[in-house]
Amino acid sequence: MDYSSRSRRSAPVTILDLFSRPLEDFNDDRNRSHASSGDAIAVDVRDGGDCYILMADLPGVSKADITLDFVNGVLVIKAPHHQDGGVQAQNYLLHERNSGIYERMLAFEDVDSSGIEASFNEGMLTVILPKITRTSGRSSIQVK
Repeated sequence: MDYSSRSRRSAPVTILDLFSRPLEDFNDDRNRSHASSGDAIAVDVRDGGDCYILMADLPGVSKADITLDFVNGVLVIKAPHHQDGGVQAQNYLLHERNSGIYERMLAFEDVDSSGIEASFNEGMLTVILPKITRTSGRSSIQVK
């Protein structure tokens, strides 16, 4: 059902209309690309030349709750998120926010794990992943 094409004379969208709409985005590429079973984290990864710059949205998460691991070329980001109050005690008409764990796994081939840095400010996680410096395979050797 396309809500944007309703005429001005038709009834307004009701809460029941929201529940009855099809799950249009259920099988889109974004859902298939997540490599974990937790709640998806939206990320941007840029190539900064000598490093990768990753930015991730983590709304409602405290810095102390974020865990970052880099194992076998895979960056793992995890952070629990909680909603306020108990769901059972409220009289919800629509309940979409939930508690759980944000989780994302991203593979990199050429990262120097000893130089990874991360910062967190106002819900935005920034991770700097320096690239391994590779030589051309040829070097001059001084004879002593």
